[in-house]
Amino acid sequence: MINTKERITKIALQLFLTKGYAVGINEIIEKSGTSKGAFYHHFASKGQLFINTIETFFLSNLNEIDFIEDTNLSFRQKILKLVNNSYKPFQEIKELISEKNGLNYLRIIAEYPNHENLRNKNHLHFNQFMDAIGKIIHKAIEDGSIKRSVNINTLSYQIGMLIDGSIFDAIMMYNSVEKAEQACLLAVDQLVDILES
Repeated sequence: MINTKERITKIALQLFLTKGYAVGINEIIEKSGTSKGAFYHHFASKGQLFINTIETFFLSNLNEIDFIEDTNLSFRQKILKLVNNSYKPFQEIKELISEKNGLNYLRIIAEYPNHENLRNKNHLHFNQFMDAIGKIIHKAIEDGSIKRSVNINTLSYQIGMLIDGSIFDAIMMYNSVEKAEQACLLAVDQLVDILES
């Protein structure tokens, strides 16, 4: 059974994606079927709810990257699994991503600079993501899976940007999480072909 905080957060995500950050607290309370008291018991403000919602749905996938240390997986398998892992939050909310909601997603992203705590967490998330890619690349160089001449930081950034960029494509161009994920997997797979040759 879903608890009150989770219900408020799920409804908030739907409303942020359909109406942007401008959605009012009263509407969130009404749509989630809670009281003002219940809302303020869990969240001090709409800003705190916004941060919690972003963290819950978009910044939590790094908790599931134990596979980067798995010696049974090849470099290619780890990188492709990282793509799948990055798309996981978007797969879970794909029914909320539509052509008209895409611009609201960008408005949500544009709200980050107004929330220092969220901005800092997003930077931390991105740095952890780059570190995970770097560890995979470093291990692949060590075991001879890919060329020794690659620059780990540059390649990590390229792969990270490829994944992040494809997620924006999912929302803005493809209007489909699956199509964008498949395009990203194909691009990353071809990049691995080059690195392994």
